[in-house]
Amino acid sequence: MQKISKFSTLFIFLMFFAGILFIHGANSQRAFKSAIYQPAQENLEYAFISGLESSVINYENASVISDGFADIWGWNNDTSDYPDIVVDSDNNLHVVWQDSTKGSWGGGDGDKEIMYANYSASGWSNATVISDDETGWNTLSSYDPVIAVDASNNLHVVWEETTNGDWGSDTEIMYVNYTASGWSDATVISDDETAWNTGESIDPDIGVDSNNDLHVVWVDETEGPWGGVYPDWEIMYANYTSSGWSNATVISDGFADIWGWNNDTSVHPDIVVDSDNNLHVVWEDDTEGPWGGGSSDSEIMYAYYTNSSWSNATVISDKWGDGEEWNTGNSRDPTITIDTSDNIHVVWEDYTEGPWGGGSSDYEIMYAYYTNSSWSNATVISDKWGDGEEWNTGNSFRPAFAVDASDNLHVVWGDYTPGVWGSGGLDMEIMYTKITQSSEADGISPIGGTDDDDDDDDKDEPIIPFGHYYLMFMGIGIISLLVYKKHKKM
Repeated sequence: MQKISKFSTLFIFLMFFAGILFIHGANSQRAFKSAIYQPAQENLEYAFISGLESSVINYENASVISDGFADIWGWNNDTSDYPDIVVDSDNNLHVVWQDSTKGSWGGGDGDKEIMYANYSASGWSNATVISDDETGWNTLSSYDPVIAVDASNNLHVVWEETTNGDWGSDTEIMYVNYTASGWSDATVISDDETAWNTGESIDPDIGVDSNNDLHVVWVDETEGPWGGVYPDWEIMYANYTSSGWSNATVISDGFADIWGWNNDTSVHPDIVVDSDNNLHVVWEDDTEGPWGGGSSDSEIMYAYYTNSSWSNATVISDKWGDGEEWNTGNSRDPTITIDTSDNIHVVWEDYTEGPWGGGSSDYEIMYAYYTNSSWSNATVISDKWGDGEEWNTGNSFRPAFAVDASDNLHVVWGDYTPGVWGSGGLDMEIMYTKITQSSEADGISPIGGTDDDDDDDDKDEPIIPFGHYYLMFMGIGIISLLVYKKHKKM
């Protein structure tokens, strides 16, 4: 009887284990279904893109942070827009934005200011102006702020400034910081006492390295050996170390002192710093070359800084040089991030036509990454394509993303695609997807959306897939039955 008990126990255990594998395999069915490859577009890689799904993240309701402190509402009675956010090592939140609200600082459409608020354990602070002080020296508009935090939890903010001063009447890049002593005065970092920078300096971005040194890039139309007159805007760079601010330098042209090859618009720079304090910058560029180029085929360019020198710029949104050019539409608004292994990831909006749709009324979000000294080809992550499953028929644009501790990428963007959340047109939504280490993009979700028809179909149709898990289940089941029958004969 004791032997019978042992065999029975073995049988039950094996069947239980097989049941677990069956459940796991069933849950993996969606991953098998979502692997898509478009053979007609051979230069594109495998793209693991699943269809539109409801969000699996619990999002809190939105709350106003630019007004209503201590339940006093209405003081902020004009436009607050273009926010940027950063999180410090204590998990406090810090937000900046441009604001037209009038007050002792001036205000109005002709004198926008940069405002700041933070969130700590006690809740959200009141908003405060950081681009002006009690003297009211800042009499014109401050735009497009970007914020960063260093290892000491000091804050660093840059923006474009139109106020006139010793630096001239052209737009400059200004900077302030917050330390234990409070907010610093604003200072111009795109020019110096010689006022050599006479063109518009706009659209800044900032990064901080492990030494708490600052690195700032922006768009500049100042004339020089690089050109400079519109449409030949360039990307400029300056840094802050213990010695102070460096002078600005052009990084989108002039590699090895060869100037002028980049002779068209370079805009929308984004910067990131890796663990070795190397710098990585991407931007949108209209310069023509073997990759195409021009105002209807802008590309995403990339440059990096190591060992005291900048690399030449290279196109990462297209394959070129061997007749493999496939990206024939505009590639715009790139953003860059880096994971814990110093792999580089870039997303952007793209007008290129393909099996996913494309064109001026259906541009998509594309993604590329850099590992082991080479860039991947670009792939669409905002739509499912290749098997007639295209659902994203509206414009997808202005992506942003972040990487978590497990190196998963979380991507959001604006989208005009119609669905149960609205009919498109003016009803733009925010969509989200996740890219895992296995290069698999999870289900794309409208934040706060509902299940789509694909999920309903999955519920209605019994699916009996045939893969490794199911073979294992069948094998274990057969072995269990054989063991049980052999035991009965004994």
